[in-house]
Amino acid sequence: MNTTRFLALFLLAAVAQGASATTIWLKDNAGQVCKNSLSTNPGQVIGLGTVTSAGALTLTISNPSNGTKTPSSGECLNLPTAPAANPLVISGSVTPQMLSIHMWKPGTKGAMECLDQGSNFSGIIGLVTNNPYRFNFTGGYTDGCNMQTQTKITSDGLPVFVRGLVIRQQGRELPLFTGSYYIFNEANRIPEPGSLLLLMAGAAGLILVGMQRRRLARQARG
Repeated sequence: MNTTRFLALFLLAAVAQGASATTIWLKDNAGQVCKNSLSTNPGQVIGLGTVTSAGALTLTISNPSNGTKTPSSGECLNLPTAPAANPLVISGSVTPQMLSIHMWKPGTKGAMECLDQGSNFSGIIGLVTNNPYRFNFTGGYTDGCNMQTQTKITSDGLPVFVRGLVIRQQGRELPLFTGSYYIFNEANRIPEPGSLLLLMAGAAGLILVGMQRRRLARQARG
């Protein structure tokens, strides 16, 4: 594959990544990912799904009863069982938490500053029902620092996210699962919009340079 074609594919991949849905998966309250050795989800994750910026949630529970579950104690053991051949798929509408994140980090000339990281998809809130289960997602957030006063709010100046998920079986008030969920792109762990645009502009420039060289080479041969 020539350089121009490779760069074109890279640019398309960058655009697709920017437009894709956000990944979500289930964890216990200690922050450990709930897994099952026989789960058909990637990484053997029991509960794995996506949520769009508009709040459309899809979550697949692949949790065969005869698989080895990790962690071996705690909330993950209480997730609904669902065979690999017939996983439990829930879908519904939730409210995304789009938050402006502030972090204490090196700024201009390496000095530590409270910097605005822009708007981030940091969690979801809402109740999704899939008979006989009810999934109640909650979320909370503490900013890392104060832009106006340039002071830390948290001890390290980093944002703190608190996310919860309670799963109940209809007709029962005792929850099956009282754990948490994780959103992938919290606190700008994906490229900032400005950085992504700069990357795309650079790739586009390289593509144009490659096209120009090929055209000149054809003219020289002609």
